[in-house]
Amino acid sequence: MNQNFIKVGMKVKIARIEDTHKKHSSCAQMERMVGKTYRIKIIKPATSSYVMLHPGDLMFVVDDRYSDREYVWSAEDLDRVEPIPDKPKKATFNPENIVRL
Repeated sequence: MNQNFIKVGMKVKIARIEDTHKKHSSCAQMERMVGKTYRIKIIKPATSSYVMLHPGDLMFVVDDRYSDREYVWSAEDLDRVEPIPDKPKKATFNPENIVRL
């Protein structure tokens, strides 16, 4: 998922762990989170201590209410859960559609 659209409080589904493992060195507990839905708790800029990060990369911490630990995920491994709101369609004014009483 595009990291610019991820906001705190948004529901996401953890789809995979490959990019997170390369960038943030994941653990066995994180593998069990794949396929489940969580809410974004913290968004913070990536620190230089991680290996495969680019300038501007963000780290996403999800709210795991079953554990007291915080796990960092990459945006590429997250999928949006909440539906994308539909934009209203632009309609051309047609005077024939006016209902007259």
